[in-house]
Amino acid sequence: MSTESEINEAALNFLPKLQARQPGSSASQVNQNRLHGVGKTMELGEVENFIMTHFDEDDYSTKTKFIDIDGKLVGLDISDFSSFREVVYGLMEFQFFQERIDHESLLDYSYDWLISSYKTEGIVLLLVDYLKDRITVETKEYHFYFVVKGLAIEKPIKIGQSWVTYFSNEKIRGYYDQFRAKKPDKSYNEFYEIYKSHFDSINIHTVVKGVISRALEVARWEATLAVDVLKCFCSSYSTEKLVRMFDIDFVFAQDGISQTMFMPQTDFIEATLQTTRLHGIIPIELKNQTVEEMFSKGMNLYSLFISKKYNSDLYIETEALIRQLGNICSTANNYEKVVKSISLFEGFCVPKGSGRSKGESIIKNKVVPKVVCAVEVEVIQKLVRIFYETRDKYLHNAIRIPIRKSELNRFIAFQRVFIQKLICLNGSYQTVEQVLHFFEII
Repeated sequence: MSTESEINEAALNFLPKLQARQPGSSASQVNQNRLHGVGKTMELGEVENFIMTHFDEDDYSTKTKFIDIDGKLVGLDISDFSSFREVVYGLMEFQFFQERIDHESLLDYSYDWLISSYKTEGIVLLLVDYLKDRITVETKEYHFYFVVKGLAIEKPIKIGQSWVTYFSNEKIRGYYDQFRAKKPDKSYNEFYEIYKSHFDSINIHTVVKGVISRALEVARWEATLAVDVLKCFCSSYSTEKLVRMFDIDFVFAQDGISQTMFMPQTDFIEATLQTTRLHGIIPIELKNQTVEEMFSKGMNLYSLFISKKYNSDLYIETEALIRQLGNICSTANNYEKVVKSISLFEGFCVPKGSGRSKGESIIKNKVVPKVVCAVEVEVIQKLVRIFYETRDKYLHNAIRIPIRKSELNRFIAFQRVFIQKLICLNGSYQTVEQVLHFFEII
């Protein structure tokens, strides 16, 4: 790990590597047949402060960037830009930068420092000082609201660092007063129309401090995690054909409507249109009593766990399992639910390098007895056998053994209890290996 002084020194070495190029002439337009559906090309007029950026076609990262300075394009060639990026990304090893900024913004700010130093023909501040000053100025506390589709609640629910909430009439009126102070000519209806997608929906609200791009990354991470925790305790809804599992709108699947046309032979007159809804249409309604029962069954432990953020490998793995179970609950196909459920257990419980065939035996004989009470052990072990067989038939022979909804609900609930056990073990252990020793798997 480089020191800040070493990174400053390395960054200075790129100043003499900056190149100044004459901008090339614009490519001549080639006469082509007009394409339908693309509309007219917008005339932008004369372009000022031109920036030419090259992107990597594989991962869309910036390969190099040239900026117009007094009629010349100034920047680093691709190899020097790549080296500069490696130096800059070394700053992400320091907590100050980790917590406040994302990689791309850090690179953009650093490149601004490089170009600014070129313009002034001298160094005003060293790179690290420049970045710290700029990040400090641009760091703010942001309140993020993400629309949640397919959910109805009676009162706000706090999960981890986020709130599942809604906008009350009183709050909306307060926001309108702020809005009208700047735009007095706008009516309440015009104001409401702008923000109605949020005002008419459930939102997940989280507060993050940082540069806006980094704050948005963290907010999305925390919000989706909180929603996944709620899904874990709504697993019984996920097997209902008419119920649509809720989610944040930026990860929410499409409505799932498909249309098929079929006809006897080629007789179009007899053609039939069949519309099929692939997913449920009824939102999940969580009454206060239902939410209280969820907290009593362990959602309070989940919520506290994702708030604490243990600094350990075991925490990272446990959080990943929560997200996996949330994904399982959002999976419409019950056979795919089974496949993902088996993978959840095997990915954690089966040691690397051991045969996957050992998975069923490990779960039944090592995990189940230490997760559920004695009277439930045999029942859960039978479910493990049922769903291993279901998974194998479905994957290897394309055979769909009938799935009983009650059994699948019980099996998914066992996954939730398993994760809850891991949450408790996070207080005593730091690694997956230690937990595997606890279960006597290794």
